[in-house]
Amino acid sequence: IIDHFIVPGKLIFADHFNPSIFLFSPLYWFTDRSEILFIAQDIMVTASGYSQMTAMLLDVADEVCDGKLMMTHEGGYSPTYVPYCGLAVLETMSGVKTAIEDVFGGGYNELPDQAIKAHQREVIDQVVALTGL
Repeated sequence: IIDHFIVPGKLIFADHFNPSIFLFSPLYWFTDRSEILFIAQDIMVTASGYSQMTAMLLDVADEVCDGKLMMTHEGGYSPTYVPYCGLAVLETMSGVKTAIEDVFGGGYNELPDQAIKAHQREVIDQVVALTGL
């Protein structure tokens, strides 16, 4: 899903807004509800996923606004798991990998059925059609 919104989105930023900085909030609430178990539902964003999104956003910022990317902390009320997600974002932004490993999310990254489902594809297609992405 990320590939369908963030990467094509760089064209919209460059062509229509000409930003001098890219501001993004990672929305750590994707990790809420019953702590880590929420990852096993439809959203399924782990620390690794936040790292991948951050890397993509850094690429967009490099292309659109001379690499200027500012991240804020929003949401995420799981005191057990959000720190791992925040650390993944910071590690990706800084290029410094710490020795701290995600002890909760590893198994979730290997779960089957992580491909885009038909109902998700339908919503993506609707957004693409409405926005011209």
